[in-house]
Amino acid sequence: TTAWSWGDTVDGPTVATHAATYDSQSAPNRGPEVVASHQANAFGLFDMHGNVWEWSGAGTHVMGGSWHDSVQQARTQNVAGVDNPELDVSTSHALIGCRLVLIP
Repeated sequence: TTAWSWGDTVDGPTVATHAATYDSQSAPNRGPEVVASHQANAFGLFDMHGNVWEWSGAGTHVMGGSWHDSVQQARTQNVAGVDNPELDVSTSHALIGCRLVLIP
């Protein structure tokens, strides 16, 4: 029911706590981050915004923004090729990754 997995606040400290985006990283350290480098949301899910654009829906589209994008582009509703026309979803790219899930 909120704009972000952590709520509706998008001030600098809140974004830095929850998202791996261009605006939350210092210049010398910009790049993809280790999984779970930021605080989990209320459901215990990490890395819901930023880090890498994620393949979704059986590879039909890529969503969510990356470490190279602003926090506004890192919303899970953003779709590469639509909201970010410079990113061609049919080509491998350093900003695209996937979310692996382990169910024990």
